[in-house]
Amino acid sequence: AVVMDAPASPTATGAVMHTLREAGLPFTQLRAGRLANASLRYSHLILPDDGAGGKRWQRALGEGVFTRLKGFLQEGGVILGLEGGAGALVRGGVGETGLHYLRKADEEAWLKEKDPKREKPKADPGDLLQPWGEREERTAKESIPGALLKLKVDLSHPLAWGLNTEEGAALNTSDLILEPAVAGEIALHYPKGPLRLAGILPPALEPKLHQTAYALRERKGRGALILFAGDPLFRGGAPFTARSFLNAIFFGAYTPPED
Repeated sequence: AVVMDAPASPTATGAVMHTLREAGLPFTQLRAGRLANASLRYSHLILPDDGAGGKRWQRALGEGVFTRLKGFLQEGGVILGLEGGAGALVRGGVGETGLHYLRKADEEAWLKEKDPKREKPKADPGDLLQPWGEREERTAKESIPGALLKLKVDLSHPLAWGLNTEEGAALNTSDLILEPAVAGEIALHYPKGPLRLAGILPPALEPKLHQTAYALRERKGRGALILFAGDPLFRGGAPFTARSFLNAIFFGAYTPPED
């Protein structure tokens, strides 16, 4: 089932549907508003990007839906969260992976949400005195407008089967950072060192991405939660990461025989 309608990004949802149709995989279009009560008789649920790092999904779905999704995983279901979909699943407590944001305002809002007693940090005088005309430029330095970034690949992991290279690339237009957790199996991650292959990556942001996950899996009961920090199907033109997405469908809950 592909979760659709507001607040899902129309282009992100379209890319998911296009990819599934091209692969010949049947799917149900499940309206977001029905997640609270619909019978979840599906093998997989796909939560596309919401264009807001998961904040819109979290507000729209509510705590009760995330509790249902935990039960869906325990019973053997597989959930794929793509970019904002991944952020929402972490924010909703479905996953144990750490979550951060590149933008200072988003990061502070998230930290405040986790700890309501957290005091707001004092404003930097240098920021307050910055010329008004340069504020837009400052904001641009806290985001990635679009860059092709280097990935390190764990070829032994089911999410990476068939990629046939230990180094790949992903298009990053995201504010989202997924920090590896003990429960997570990291299939693709951003390594240390230079990451930019093409596009715009503000230098100050590069260290924040080092050794963070792009694609990971958390085993939950008989099911699996699979999170992508970016959109692996961006406009239907990302074949490398699209392979990892299809692996997530076919091998998402794969368990080695000895287990």
